[in-house]
Amino acid sequence: MVQIIFVKKGRYYYSAFEPNITYELKMKIIALIVNDLQKNERVDLCNFDPVYSKLDKIEFCNTDYVGNYSEVIESMLNAEHDVSELQPDDITFYCIRIDDEKNKVNYLIFRRISKLKRLNSKGILASFFNNGLNEITDTIFGIDGCVDFIIKDDEEIYIFNHVALERIFKLNDKYFENARTVLQTLKELNVIENFENFEEDCLHDIRYQKRLTKVLGKIDNISDVFNNFDNIQEVVDEFDLNIEVKTNGMAQIVYEGREQLNDILHIINDAYYKSIINNRKGIDEIS
Repeated sequence: MVQIIFVKKGRYYYSAFEPNITYELKMKIIALIVNDLQKNERVDLCNFDPVYSKLDKIEFCNTDYVGNYSEVIESMLNAEHDVSELQPDDITFYCIRIDDEKNKVNYLIFRRISKLKRLNSKGILASFFNNGLNEITDTIFGIDGCVDFIIKDDEEIYIFNHVALERIFKLNDKYFENARTVLQTLKELNVIENFENFEEDCLHDIRYQKRLTKVLGKIDNISDVFNNFDNIQEVVDEFDLNIEVKTNGMAQIVYEGREQLNDILHIINDAYYKSIINNRKGIDEIS
């Protein structure tokens, strides 16, 4: 079974529509998708990274990671069939559902809509029809066969377009929740002076929420980073970081302003290193 469902993403809801589509058109779209996927047959897999997109790899994660997966699926299960009032500008993405009953597997193929509008206010869009040139007055959208990500058996997500996953699902909400979880742990450890300011600055910038999301993946080890503040002081000195480390009494990193956020988050993530052979200093951006 093959279904093609178009979805509008609002601020607080998803609305899905399933128009009547001929079998021939469905097969044309599937053929475009297969052709696109064949280009990625030999590409390596890696875990999804909220901070850095791996352009030369296919990222993957579990559906639990995106947070509102069930909300999107439920909207598509209740798709409307009346599309008479639907405008191309309303559509955010489409999903192609393929149920392979023989192999007992199903795939959801997602693609953000590519809208084609007039190139400028003086131009027109036109097509040949019935031996004539006809102006296209309505906004149209394109189905190009490219794939943003595929979900297999409602569990595994294989990601070809990092940004599309964030735009289609509500990943920003998930990043915020993850950041709060990590920040609560740091608060309990009491390792950052002026923590309230640190927390507020982290939660007001999506970039730092993403960095804290990466920390969440190894939160069980986060206390190990602060077991020896002499090591943290050594990192500060070695990399000439503009950070004060208090070791008398309660050992803490002193937070003074946003310009320190990147360095402090690198410390929390234990990302600073020095190579053994060449004694080369660096920051492990993928840690």
